[in-house]
Amino acid sequence: MNKQFKRVISSILTLALVFSTCVSAFAAESKVSSRKTASVTIVEQGVYINGNYYSQNEFISLLDKATPVSQGQIRPAVAGAAIAAGAYFIPGVGEVLITATGAIIVAGVIVTAGTWLYNTVTHWFAEQRALQSVIDSIPSRLRSGNSVDLGKFNQKVSGKSVKYKEKGGWTIEKDRAGDNSHGGSEWKLKNPSGERKATLDKDGKVLRK
Repeated sequence: MNKQFKRVISSILTLALVFSTCVSAFAAESKVSSRKTASVTIVEQGVYINGNYYSQNEFISLLDKATPVSQGQIRPAVAGAAIAAGAYFIPGVGEVLITATGAIIVAGVIVTAGTWLYNTVTHWFAEQRALQSVIDSIPSRLRSGNSVDLGKFNQKVSGKSVKYKEKGGWTIEKDRAGDNSHGGSEWKLKNPSGERKATLDKDGKVLRK
């Protein structure tokens, strides 16, 4: 009886080991297959990302909708990359990031240098760095996220231009170009010395310096 019991236990342990090995192998194979499904094919007028086609203009528009991604949120497949300019997430596309060595990664795939996609993303990252520098130069008390709280500028300043001041001496001045303003510019944000620090849209969003 004792020997029979030992044989049963031995058989159960053997089956458990085989099952565990099969599950591990299947999981590993699934991860590899998952990584292989990611694809980025660049053509002259656009790009195919995981089977979906985007023209150059469509992809550029998608970049404008990108949201920052923290280091901890980056997918394991690319988490080992040294991030130089941060990472962003584009709905329907995935992550877009640049490494310390200058490599561009879109949806988990390294983009070939010199292609229009590589150049576009590189230029976009440079713009984001410049924009963040402008935002950082604005006092935090005036900011609301990446925008300026226009409600704080409640003191009308007399003069030829439409200008308002806040209690710390910073001002917003109406863009004189009006409907012909560049890129949605509505206000010029200036420090107490009169130096322009940022260009804002009608809602206070920081567009550029």
